[in-house]
Parts: sequence; structure tokens; C-alpha cells
Amino acid sequence: MKTFPCRQCGKPIMSVRLESGREVYLDPEPHENGKVWLGNPDGIGRVVGKSRPDTVATDLYRGHVNYCRGKFER
Repeated sequence: MKTFPCRQCGKPIMSVRLESGREVYLDPEPHENGKVWLGNPDGIGRVVGKSRPDTVATDLYRGHVNYCRGKFER
């Protein structure tokens, strides 16, 4: 997946389409608080939680919007 700079804070982000069809922006590195799984071969993301046993050992990514510093610096 391609990364590009966030327009608000300048940090790298990536755009991912979810199974629902919604497009979300994620931090490009897996995170311990992540909830999006990118393991589908078609590149579609799936929102999951740590409570699901099939995702415990899998890298999960978090949404960038909730942690973007740019939205707090305006």
C-alpha cells in the first residue's frame, strides 16, 4: 500500500477501503491499539478487535484521524 503525507500534520498515512466500502486513513505501522486488519488478499480492510482470537497474533492498524496532531493545532 502506498503512503502519502497527511494534509493536517504531515505524517505518513495510507488510505484503505473497508469491507463496508468506506475509505479510512490509517497510520502505516501496526499499533497495539489498532482495530483494522489488512490481511485480505484483495487489499480490503476489516475492522476487528483484540478480543477476536484469529487476530491476536496479527498486525492491526489504527485510524490516523483520531490521533492526528494537525486537528489540535488549528
